[in-house]
Amino acid sequence: MSKKVTKIKKRVFEILIVSSVLLAITSSITVLSISFIPKKHLSNWLIGIGSVCLVLDIILLISVICGVTFLTKNRNIDDAERFKVRSILDFGLLYFVQSAKIDRVIEHYKSHRDIED
Repeated sequence: MSKKVTKIKKRVFEILIVSSVLLAITSSITVLSISFIPKKHLSNWLIGIGSVCLVLDIILLISVICGVTFLTKNRNIDDAERFKVRSILDFGLLYFVQSAKIDRVIEHYKSHRDIED
């Protein structure tokens, strides 16, 4: 496995771990802020915190799903050109840098292949 492919997979895994931890934190904040809202008097700041954390929960959940999908589909692949479901990293908002790195690695391989031919 090339060093670049290993580095990309390692970075995607690191982002996946951070996304999972942040998802757990924001989910607990969302549940706590929504559960402490009194029924008779709705606190605006609790509703605001809950809604912001809910939006972050959705973004982080999509990111976790995309990272897990990418890593499971590409478990045994050692060449960046053969990466499967590469476009799913574009859907997960936190992986756009890694998706750009994959594209650069593929372009680098193609340019070297064209020079050799």
